[in-house]
Amino acid sequence: TSSTASGTTSDKPTSTPTSSTTSETPPAPTDEWNFDNTYYKLTHDKELTIAYIGGSVTVGTGANDGGWRSRMTNWFKKQYPEAKITEVNAAIGGSSSVWSAPRYKTAILDKKPDLVFLELTINDYYAGASAGNGGLPKENESAMYLDYIIRRTQKDLPNCDIVFVSVIDSGTIVNGCVNAKGQKAVCEYEGVPFLDMTEPMLKAVGGEKKTLWSKYFGGDSVHPNAEGYDIYAQYIQMFMLEKLKDSKAMAPASLTPHTVKAKAYTDFVPTDIEIVRAQSLNFGTGWTKVTTSSATKFGTDAVKGSQGAKFTYEFKDDDELDDDELDDEEFDDEDFDDYDFDDWGSSDWGSSSSDWGSSSSDWGSSSSYDGGSGDGDLGS
Repeated sequence: TSSTASGTTSDKPTSTPTSSTTSETPPAPTDEWNFDNTYYKLTHDKELTIAYIGGSVTVGTGANDGGWRSRMTNWFKKQYPEAKITEVNAAIGGSSSVWSAPRYKTAILDKKPDLVFLELTINDYYAGASAGNGGLPKENESAMYLDYIIRRTQKDLPNCDIVFVSVIDSGTIVNGCVNAKGQKAVCEYEGVPFLDMTEPMLKAVGGEKKTLWSKYFGGDSVHPNAEGYDIYAQYIQMFMLEKLKDSKAMAPASLTPHTVKAKAYTDFVPTDIEIVRAQSLNFGTGWTKVTTSSATKFGTDAVKGSQGAKFTYEFKDDDELDDDELDDEEFDDEDFDDYDFDDWGSSDWGSSSSDWGSSSSDWGSSSSYDGGSGDGDLGS
């Protein structure tokens, strides 16, 4: 990932961070967004594209039916049968804000959604807890990446509505989640609804003693079963029902763009972030390799740079990558039927230090060579 520090109202830095954490005070709350744009798209345009980004809880792990995500998409279809509802599922198990922010443009914004659901709390908690201070997100670091995501949405898709969904596990349901505090503060500042699943789930599992935990979770501390996802979805549905009811009363006559505010945190809020293949870069000093499980989901040899680190990247000329060179005859599937791929050896393709990546993630975010699901076009 590459990022640029920037100030409150310009691209010139107002301060230089001394570490990956900051002591800035959380921003003051503002009024919460309405959902007039979502209502207008549903009732006037009669179409709505809903995008989801998050981890395994948004994938639906534990229920094998899409979890709360599929329940929400189906709910919109049932509530507004005359509208065409399109789902964009950009969730990848284990991904935190650190990995969701770089892929946000290709995975979400390029799909032009009208409504985005963000689920980034629980994996930020686990990533931060395992990496320690200066590693993956803690309270303010999670908040900064979220601030980038919200502001980037407002910039690129000003009419798009956002909902933040904060899910829990058996520990955070009682003890709280430190990074959720920062994320909530940013949501309140930006006016983005912050839906905390602690309240409905704590009530369902029998309070802090969690006597009914196994009834709603499928064998671990994080992933609900079908009944647990029902609770998540019903809570979000109740929220959306009230918001859309309010919007119906307002009877919006057009779409109203959201206003891009000053940055919630000024020490380090990325101006832009994207993913490139680390193997294609020429690195200067100040770079270290990232070997976390989250990093390998997007290809091996991920790296991170310290403040001021630089790299160079050379684009090939068009004539060097002429589409005519990639014709069907040259890459016919039959050419590979009898080929022994084992002859290449693990050192050529499959090792972590290879030129291309691990055998399970050569091109995208899944094991298939067509880019897989999410934003996997040629490895993002």
